Parts: sequence; C-alpha cells; structure tokens
Amino acid sequence: MNHFQYQQKKWKSVLETNPSKQEMIDMTNLNELLERMVQKTVETLGIDSTIKPKYELIHKSILSQDGKTERNNFRVGIAQIGLSNKGDILSEHYEEYGEGLIRLKDESIQHVKLKVKEMVNRAQIEKVNVLIFPEMSIDLMNKELADDIQEFARKYEMVVIPGSFHEQNSKRNLSRVFGPEGVLWEQEKHIPAIIHIDGKRFIEKIETCRGPKKSIICNTEYGRIAVIICRDFLDMDLRVELKNSDPPVDIIINPAFTPVTADFKAAHFDARRSIYSYCFFANIAEFGDSLIYSPEKDRVERTLPAGEEGLIVKDVNLFQLRSERKKWEIQNQKSFIQSTRN
Repeated sequence: MNHFQYQQKKWKSVLETNPSKQEMIDMTNLNELLERMVQKTVETLGIDSTIKPKYELIHKSILSQDGKTERNNFRVGIAQIGLSNKGDILSEHYEEYGEGLIRLKDESIQHVKLKVKEMVNRAQIEKVNVLIFPEMSIDLMNKELADDIQEFARKYEMVVIPGSFHEQNSKRNLSRVFGPEGVLWEQEKHIPAIIHIDGKRFIEKIETCRGPKKSIICNTEYGRIAVIICRDFLDMDLRVELKNSDPPVDIIINPAFTPVTADFKAAHFDARRSIYSYCFFANIAEFGDSLIYSPEKDRVERTLPAGEEGLIVKDVNLFQLRSERKKWEIQNQKSFIQSTRN
C-alpha cells in the first residue's frame, strides 16, 4: 500500500463518522504536523517510507471442503460462563503455568465440564447453530474438555467456538473453531493482556506475529466469520481493516476475559457505525455484559449482566444482512462524496 492509498483509506474512515467542521480542522492540522515530523525522521534516517499495514486479513473458505452451501437463516448463541465463589476467578480457578501463561486448575476441570454440557444442551434445545464461549473459559490443553467440545459439535451438528486458551507448546493464545468434522480453523490473539493472579501482576507472555498480524475471515455455511480475541477488537487499525474487507465480514465473534467492559461497549458502538455486520461480545461471566450487536434499525439489545451465567441467542438472516449492507454502503458513499465537495 503506498502513502496516498493509506491516507485515502484513513480519511474515508474518519469522514464516515460525520465529524464537525472544527473537528475536521483540528484533525487536519494535527495530521499535517505528524506527517511532517514522520517524513523528516524518514529522510534523516534514510529508511523506506512505504506504509506497511499493521494487520493482514486472510480470506479462506471451507465450503468447497465440506460440500456445504450457505444457509440463509440460522441462530447464533453466546454462552456466558465462568464464575468464582469469592470474587476472584483467576486465583480460584486458574494457575500460572510456565512464564506468563495460565491454565485451569485440575480441581476446576469437572466443574467446567458440567457447565459446558449444561450450556450446550440449552443451546441444542434453542436450536442454536453457532455457539460461542468466553476467552479462557475452556482450556483445550485438557484432553477431556477438548474431546467434549468436538463431540458436542459432531453430535448436534453445531459450530462451537470455545473461547480461547493458552497453547503451552507454541505459547499462543488460540481460538479454535470446531465443526462436526473437526477443527475448521484457528485464530491467534495479537495483543497480550495484563493478568492478576494469586497476588501477582504480569503481562500475558504470548508469542505474536512479527510482521503484519494475520486475522482470518472464513467463509462458512453461516457466512463470513472473523474471530477477534479480547483486546484485539479495541485496536482501531484492525477495525478499519475489517470495515474495508472485500468481501465483507458478516459475523464478528469477540470472546473476552475482561473487567473493562465499558471499553468494549464503546468499541462495538463505534464498529456499529463503520462495519455492517453482527458482532458477538462473549465475556467471562464474572465480569459479564456479554452483548449481541446488530446492525438492523429495529434491533433489540440482548445482554447478560455481570455475575450471571446464561445463554442469549440471535436469529440471523444472511440474505437480508447483505442486502441492507449494500444499501448502507451506497448511502455512505454518497455521504463521503458530498463531504469531500463541501
């Protein structure tokens, strides 16, 4: 991407938020100052000034592999689980394993197994097709839990996203997407969290990409799905890439383990104005506020409060979503052209 294309994409995204004239002036002045400073530094150091994207979207499709076709209507559910008895879920149910990584304690495995089974059974009764769990809620390093997830996906013909877990060998925070036939794809987390456990405070020591950070958009029978783990969704650069995805993303799944739910509400509200897709924020129950964000005008907010385990669902009409998105894109393009003429 050359410098002009980068600036054009950035300013198009800014204009679509309908800033005031004074905000435009302030942003323009600041942008020009920063550009001069950066260019001066580049010239002084004699380095390549080509703008390299921070994120790279990888489009893949599993439709050709399993012979399935897209469904027009289906149901997506969030299973909010993960509660402590004394108000400190990390110290009660998790332990540090290796440097900067955590796992479920052995004595917590059975409790999680029963809770997952309960939620999957409820989802099956509710005829859920895609079921999402929070980040770190199901430790797939435990073979029993991993086998259970695969069996539930096979038995009920569901796609199950069991949050994410610390993969001890690669030292990555991974989200694996399970279908009836097995693991469909996996997505790694890019931005580490700060972990507080047993009186210690440390940065999540996960391995991350050194080049552009790769985020997968997978074409499935339930539309084009992206899994964005926890704080990665707070990064504006990634949300801009998702907004400009071609073809567009239909469903964004955001499993999280976070007490700062207000930040995520703000990010999802911002995305609502720029990415025309369904967003599913699945947080650990201890902190709650799991929420389904829908782009329809007549949307009904579906949420689960902190301290409560439960299931919320959303019916998705893929044809209607894409049809309304096209109308929305045309309207935004007209607004962008009008803004540049004023």
